[in-house]
Amino acid sequence: MKPSMKRIDGNIGPNDITFYQEIIRRLRPPLMIEIGVASGFSSVVALRAMADWGGRLASYDIATHCYYNPTLPVGFLVGQEYPEGLDRWELHTGKTSQDAGKAHSGVILAFIDGDHRHPAPSEDVEALKPAMAPDAWFVLHDISHGRVKRGC
Repeated sequence: MKPSMKRIDGNIGPNDITFYQEIIRRLRPPLMIEIGVASGFSSVVALRAMADWGGRLASYDIATHCYYNPTLPVGFLVGQEYPEGLDRWELHTGKTSQDAGKAHSGVILAFIDGDHRHPAPSEDVEALKPAMAPDAWFVLHDISHGRVKRGC
């Protein structure tokens, strides 16, 4: 991560970034899919991690504008913080994981960081399956599968 990169509330944290970059670098995907973009912070992390081999990122978000600041477009940080990655980035707004699942094939890595509430993350995984290679990896960020009672 570039030290001067802006931190925005709700972004993936430092430990998450390290884990995410390591998975990307080990798998070396030629193309990966991202579900949920918001500011584009995680998009920048992925694009930077894939720079050595020219990996591409296809990002999907149902929104067209950033959820916490509707005056800003989805993914605005990519152009601000990492413009050199723009030629390897496909941004699909107004689109869902179902659209991504139909648009790609043979993908070995997907990052799911959209709607965090159950059952949305599971639905994103299912929707992406047609696009994924048999040995593909899914990385899900801060999902919530409901509350579990203590002692259960």
